[in-house]
Amino acid sequence: MRPPGDEDAPFIAELFSRESPEPMSVERIRRLLGSPLLDPERDARMTDAAVAMLIRKNERARLDVAGEVTPELVAWAETRAREAGVRRMLTATWEVGGTTAQLLESSGWVPIGFGMRMRIDVAGREFSPRFPHGISVRTFREGDEERVYQTHIETFQDVLEPTRLTFEEWSHSLLEPPLFHPDLWFLAEDADELAGIALCDPHPSGVGHIGALGVRAPRRGRGLGLALLEHAFAEFAARGFPAVILGAEDASPTGADRLYERAGMRVTHRRARYKRLLP
Repeated sequence: MRPPGDEDAPFIAELFSRESPEPMSVERIRRLLGSPLLDPERDARMTDAAVAMLIRKNERARLDVAGEVTPELVAWAETRAREAGVRRMLTATWEVGGTTAQLLESSGWVPIGFGMRMRIDVAGREFSPRFPHGISVRTFREGDEERVYQTHIETFQDVLEPTRLTFEEWSHSLLEPPLFHPDLWFLAEDADELAGIALCDPHPSGVGHIGALGVRAPRRGRGLGLALLEHAFAEFAARGFPAVILGAEDASPTGADRLYERAGMRVTHRRARYKRLLP
């Protein structure tokens, strides 16, 4: 095992693409390797056939693995997490019931449900989003960074495993390519107050991607989430994208998965999620 370098990004992207529903781009891997939450020298290891990366935040860590994952690679990740003061680890695999899932379960990892890839075909369709009275929608403008950050963090605090990123960490992930497309960041406003967001980007697989959809708690239950969804669908359809995808939690505490189904999206893949509590 050895730490990965920037020159390994194409191979790492290939490893993740083998099991992911859509291809993983080299640019996204490079962004991850440069994340303030990941020190590749200490928190990542790769072999000739697999990779493991530990994305740490306080006492939590997300373990990203791909390829022919071995017991030694998982053991290294757990040991490194303990050294760094991590007490709770999370990971996931698209190969539900596959060899990686079996390895995790035999190593003491506990299943905690599923993530889902959802999709809707938008080519040739028309959408007529109905926004609540007083709500207007526009795209991101320079100077919106802090407001969008606060809204994003606030609206994702009731997901299964929330992580509160600092503005620097959030900016590294979202305010630079390949994820940052300000003409596809849709902000719903009520006067000067930001009520909801839909942060979208063109996925490398050639479809539209909704990376984050959030509505502030006082604004929920009025149809704003559905309107933002349909607005994003319409924008992608107008730009010639054949379909739109997003990630969701199975049995989401906020009911987001049911909202996506009402909007016409369907589940195409499931991702088994696991946790590991370290002594």
